Amino acid sequence: MPPRVALFGLFGVGNFGNEGSLEAVSAAIRSRRPDVRLSCICAGPAEVTQRFNLSAVPIRPAEWDRGVWWVLNRATFKLASKICEAVWLWRQVGKVDAIIVPGTGILDDFGERPFGMPYSLMCLGLACRLRRRPLHFLSIGAGPIQHPISRLFMKTSAACATSRSFRDEASRAFMEQIGLDCRSDRVLPDVAFMLDTPEYIEPADARYVGLGVMNYKGWGGRDVAVYRRHVVAIAEIAEELVRRGYDVRLVRGELGDSQAIDDVLQVILRGGCNGIFARIQVDPARNLKEVMRAFGAADVVVATRFHNLVCALATGRPTYAFTYGLKNQELLAAVGLHAYMQSADAIQPTEAIDEICKLIDDRSQVSRNVSGVVAGFRRQLNAALDDLCRFEAQKGFWRSAWTMFRPARENAGVAE
Repeated sequence: MPPRVALFGLFGVGNFGNEGSLEAVSAAIRSRRPDVRLSCICAGPAEVTQRFNLSAVPIRPAEWDRGVWWVLNRATFKLASKICEAVWLWRQVGKVDAIIVPGTGILDDFGERPFGMPYSLMCLGLACRLRRRPLHFLSIGAGPIQHPISRLFMKTSAACATSRSFRDEASRAFMEQIGLDCRSDRVLPDVAFMLDTPEYIEPADARYVGLGVMNYKGWGGRDVAVYRRHVVAIAEIAEELVRRGYDVRLVRGELGDSQAIDDVLQVILRGGCNGIFARIQVDPARNLKEVMRAFGAADVVVATRFHNLVCALATGRPTYAFTYGLKNQELLAAVGLHAYMQSADAIQPTEAIDEICKLIDDRSQVSRNVSGVVAGFRRQLNAALDDLCRFEAQKGFWRSAWTMFRPARENAGVAE
C-alpha cells in the first residue's frame, strides 16, 4: 500500500510565505517519491486543493461555526469546540502514516492567541504520539512565544515530534531556552529557497527599488499606533528614493498587505507630491513566485515580511530589511548583510535611505555574494529532502518509525 503522508500548517489563507513552503516541500516529495499519497491538514483546504492538487481537510471542523453546534459552543464558553478539535485531529492523524510540518514560523505566537494554532499543534503532537505516527518538523521557525500557555502548548507539540529541524540557530536556541532538548536537532535554510526561481530581467543599470510592504502591527498584530508609524516611515522612504532618481515598486507579501500599500499611497498623496506619486508603482503579486519575479528585476530590495526577504535573496538581490524577529536578522547575517537592517518597530528613514543607496552602489559585488550563499542553501535542502524521502526504502518504515526515532533528542533532524 502506498504510504500516506499529510502536510500540516496554516495554508490556504493568502500568506504567500506559507503557501510557498507548502509548494516547495510538496513538489520535492512528489518528484522524489511519486508513489506517496500526499494530503494536507490546513486552514484553507478548498484553496489548497484547487491550487496544489492536494486532498485537504481543515485543522478544525467547520460545523462548529453554525446551527446548533454554534449554540452549544457558546453555551460551553467554547470548550465544546476545543474538545471537538482534539477529536477531529485524532481522527485525521489515524488516517495517515506520517505528518510533516513543512517550514513556516509555526512555533511562534506572532498574531496568535493560545487557543488558536498553539492549541492545534498540541493536539496534533499528542495525537501523533498516542497513535504512534511519525511527526516531522522540517526547517521550521520558532520563537518568540510570549504567552505562557502558548509556550506550553507549542513545547508539548515539539516534544512529541519524531524529528525536528529548524530554519535558523535562533529558533533552535529559543526552544532549548524554554526547556526542549534540541542538541541533536539540525539547522537548515528556509524551505522556500527550494522553489524554482521564475524568469526575470536582470537589472543592468539602476532603475528601481523593490519595496516590500507589510501590514505590520507589532508582534501581537493589533497595535494600530505601530502600524501608523510604520506606514508613514515606508511612505517617507519611498518618496526619498524617488527624489534620488529611483522608481519604486510596492510589493505585497500576502493578500492582507494590500491595505498597507493603499495607506502608504494615501500618505504620499496627502503630501501633495504628484510627481513622486507617478514614479511609484504597485505590483499585484499573487504568490511567492510573483514576488520573486518583481524583486528579481530590482536593483535593490527593501523588505519587512520574512518571506519577502527570502524572495529577494533567492533572486540574488542586495536587500535591506526592517526586522521584527531574530529570524530576519539571522538570515541577513547568513548572507553577509547583517549591517543592513533596522527594527520594524522603530524605523529611522534617513539612516535607512543612506544604507539603501550604499547597497545600490555596491550591488554587483553584493549580488554575487548573496547568490553564492543561496546556492549553498539549496544544496543543503535538497540533501535533506533526499534523506527524508529515502525512509520508505525499509519495509514497514512508517509503522516502525516510532521505535526507530524515539526519543527525538537522540535522533533528531530530517535524516537518520
